[in-house]
Amino acid sequence: MVHLSAQQKAENAAVQAFLERPETIALFRNPELADPCSTVFTGFMEDVKKLHSGIDSMQNILSVAGQLQKTNTSLKTALEMYRKAYKDFKAQTMASGETQGASHCEKQALAAAFNWLKKPNSLKDYINGKCPNPYTIVYRERTKSPYQLRTHLYDSKLQKKRLKFYTLEADESAIFLSETVNPETGESKKHIEMVVLRNMAMDAPHGAELYELMDSLVMEAINDRRNVRPQHDGSMIQVGWNAGPRHARVFGLAKSYTKKLDETKKAQRDSNIVAAFSVMWNMSKAFLPAEVTKAGEDALRSTGMPALATRHVREGLGYQFSLGGKEYNFPLARRAPPEGYMSQDYVAWAHVDKAYAKYSFAWCVKRELDPTKKRKASAKNVQMLRGGGGNFVDLTLRVLVKQAAGTLIAFKSELPHGTTTLAGAHNRHMSIAFSQHVATAFAKAQQGNEVISGGGAGHGQEGSNKGTGLGATQE
Repeated sequence: MVHLSAQQKAENAAVQAFLERPETIALFRNPELADPCSTVFTGFMEDVKKLHSGIDSMQNILSVAGQLQKTNTSLKTALEMYRKAYKDFKAQTMASGETQGASHCEKQALAAAFNWLKKPNSLKDYINGKCPNPYTIVYRERTKSPYQLRTHLYDSKLQKKRLKFYTLEADESAIFLSETVNPETGESKKHIEMVVLRNMAMDAPHGAELYELMDSLVMEAINDRRNVRPQHDGSMIQVGWNAGPRHARVFGLAKSYTKKLDETKKAQRDSNIVAAFSVMWNMSKAFLPAEVTKAGEDALRSTGMPALATRHVREGLGYQFSLGGKEYNFPLARRAPPEGYMSQDYVAWAHVDKAYAKYSFAWCVKRELDPTKKRKASAKNVQMLRGGGGNFVDLTLRVLVKQAAGTLIAFKSELPHGTTTLAGAHNRHMSIAFSQHVATAFAKAQQGNEVISGGGAGHGQEGSNKGTGLGATQE
């Protein structure tokens, strides 16, 4: 007979109570728990270890849960779902040839290097110094935009003193906050207006290879696919779900290829892009304040919008990509939000984008400066600018963000914003948007109990005479 100390009995009781919580039972129903390299699995194990240091494997947990399921039918059903998910996970990894790719340990090492396994820090954590803080906290109130929509933006004009723009230099990260005070209680509340993070994961193991991969995928996509913003300087392509052209709103998957490719190549390139945006979303969740990406995930849940897919990559879980000579396969991981854009040398005049989520996201994966040539920006020739143009502008916050490779920006797309003329700069970006017209088209399709994928999907918003940008226009 084994005699347990009082501490051991308390630890066992704590674990048993934890396993019977409705939130824990819901986790056993989540297929991501079956993947040992997922953030769901890692977080689950960390929670259990806090309660009982002697439990160091899922096998130990299942042994305890197996005893509890005899009197808890909800837990029993959830454990059956977990075992099926784990069986499916093993089958998928074997079928994908993962045994010749990255091992579980290698996948976990990659996820750790890019902070995917870390619980995101909240705004309060950053303000109170409870975590390493790369950000400068800047309090700034919004005011009226100095420019009307569809106005081209120039760095030289924005930096005039009378406009009182805040210039964020290319090596500075910042969280821009506004603050409101409850007149009755006197309590203040902070609101995140914009977040700018520099050098995101560039110095991490495999960071240089990751940026090379993302840059190559953007260039490939620009070469292969339809430019959905022909009325702007530069090029932008869309992947994922959209609402079709203005004259025939149909919710479906973007039909974006203009280059003749066989179906196998299309499927492979679509698979790469789904992985690229899913990596971007994981990075956003890992490095930005938790409130920012939570707003996006809450919006996806409330609208029921599907995750990213293409005409050659079906809806569902999972993505895979090659990095450093290894194939990384995450078959049960959740994908990025449904709407992704890639752009090269893209210039957007002052505009607004109607959105169903509070923030949109833009990641600069490559930036180069032309040391000799003038570049044409709309109707004017703009001299080369020291440090280059192509910078992001929030017009009502009155902030000019100098662009740099490795910069991730979360901003409020429904408020006036744009980019300055290139002035000798070359940028390549990936962006995740939450366009209201796409969510509206989805809701209408759901009312008819179907999601329609029609020939009209994928034409972007050509022909619009309103201010356009990442995914939506001012209606």
